[in-house]
Order: sequence, then structure tokens, then C-alpha cells
Amino acid sequence: MTRKRITELLVIAGLGGLATSFVGVRDGLLHFAFIFCVVIIGSLAVLACRAVLIVVHESGHALMTRLVGWRVRAVVIGAGSVVCRFQVAGIPVVIHLWPIWGYVQPEFASTHGMRWKFILVVLAGPAFELALLALLLWLLDVQAILVLDNAARTFAAVTLCVMILFDVISSLAPWTFRTPERAFKTDGYLIVGALFAPQTVGLPSKSLAEIADDSGYAVEAVEFVRKGLAVACQRLDEYGAPAHVRGQTLCTVMHDLAIKNYAASAREVVASWGVTTNHDFGRIVFALAESGWLQKTDSDSLDDFNDADVFAGNLATGPSTSVPSGAEST
Repeated sequence: MTRKRITELLVIAGLGGLATSFVGVRDGLLHFAFIFCVVIIGSLAVLACRAVLIVVHESGHALMTRLVGWRVRAVVIGAGSVVCRFQVAGIPVVIHLWPIWGYVQPEFASTHGMRWKFILVVLAGPAFELALLALLLWLLDVQAILVLDNAARTFAAVTLCVMILFDVISSLAPWTFRTPERAFKTDGYLIVGALFAPQTVGLPSKSLAEIADDSGYAVEAVEFVRKGLAVACQRLDEYGAPAHVRGQTLCTVMHDLAIKNYAASAREVVASWGVTTNHDFGRIVFALAESGWLQKTDSDSLDDFNDADVFAGNLATGPSTSVPSGAEST
């Protein structure tokens, strides 16, 4: 065999090996791309299912809150940056980027039957998910008879059923966890707390009338402060979560609210409640906090309400145009 022939054979063998390697690399890349697409599509599907479950779960909480006669302050879905805000049946809804968790903020109307109403509200979330699970199981039975070859749809429904069961079990387990945004308590933790330690889950220990009797002010004054707090939170809360409100900001809000509700007779009405200075409103705020109607921080002080001219001295001058500075108070 001549040298030329040997060279030709080596070249042919080299090209064949190169072609084989190329095919192998191509197949490997295609296999990797397929797995990557499956992972991405699966992850998106899981997030979509999780988003559906959160909406169903929080809808149960919100609906039961309305049914027991309480107000829904906000429904928050997801975590991260805010995507959009809108209202459904008068309920503010805040949607965040990542559908990981959600929560509903109820506003208690009274302490009558509060513990059991609260437990009903908490149980409504898992109950709505179980209702969805029952619906899916019924649909799967129908598909087993009518659509035997639709394996993809059946697999998706079974996956969703498993996710529902896991979500219900994990939500009813009594545990808590903290994120950079806030601390979360599971439904199970809230139920146990409502039964054995109401104040640990935010349930008030006294009614508004009892707070009024203990503090020496009219019950109208206590109710007025709660309305002022609700208005102040609506102004300052960007994400639907309960916001800390500056003490002097709260006084400014209540000043405007008194002018709006009682006009020129605002000073006389407020005085008839036993309130003459901002310090009086501060005492009511701290009485509400001590009874569990709202939360306060270590930096909150009754001194934040000592400027009498901000509220009581200006009741007849019309709505204020500036927000004075001061320490934060809830």
C-alpha cells in the first residue's frame, strides 16, 4: 500500500471520527436542551399551580371574613416587588411578582364571638383547597371514562391534587417562619393560638367598650381612633401590609377626619368624649395596643402625642396641609 493511499485512509478515518463526534455533540446538546425545556416548563407549571392554590386559599379567608361580619383590609398574593393593585368587591388586592405565599388582613368589628369567628376564617382557606381537590377528583373520574388517552391532562390534574394535599397539610401544621418582609404564621399556628393564647395571634383581649371604661374616655373616642388608624394605614401602606404610623401623622389624620365628619362643631364633639389634647389620643392608642387591637414597637412613646396644637388646638381651622415629624406608632 502506497504512502498516498495510507494518507487518504487516515484522512477518511479522521473525517469519519469528526462527523461521529459532531453527531454525538449535537445529540448531547439536543438532549440537554430538551431537559432544560422540561425543567423550565415544569417550574412554570408548578408556579402557575401554586398561584392558583394561593388565590383559592386566600379567597376562602376573605369570603369567610365577610360572612362573619368583619371587614377585609387587604388581600396580598405573592412576594417580592408589586406587580399590580386592584379591588374586587371593594376589597383591595395586591399582587406581587413571586406566587410563593399570601395572606388576608381582617379588621375585627367587635370581640363578640371573636375567637370562633377567627377560627372559621382561618379554616376557610384549607377548606376551599379541599373543595377544589374534590372537584378535581370528580373530573378525573369523568376523564377516566370519556378521555382515556389524555395522559398529559390527567398527569397535570394528579400533580395539582398532590400539591393541594401538601399545601393543606403544611398550612394546618402549627409552625411559623420569617421573611425579609414579615413573619408568617400558618393556619394551624393561628388556630392553636386562638384556642390557647389569643393575643399571640393578634386577637384583642378587651372590647372597645371595656377599653373606654378602663381609660376613662367615651367609647366614641376609641372608635374614632380606630377609624383614624385605618385611614392612616391606607395612606401609608404601599404593599397591603399593616404599616407603622407616626404618632403626629395619626393626629393629623384624625384632625382631618374630625373636620370632615363634624365640621365646625368638631371641637365640641371631641371634647364631649373627654379628649382635649393629643396626649388623650395617645393614651387611647396605647390602650388599644395593650389590648391587642394593634401593634407597637419598642421605639413608640406616649410623648409622640404631646403636641396639643397639632390636633385639639386646630379643630376649627380646616384640614391640615403638612405632616409633622415624630416617632413611629401603630
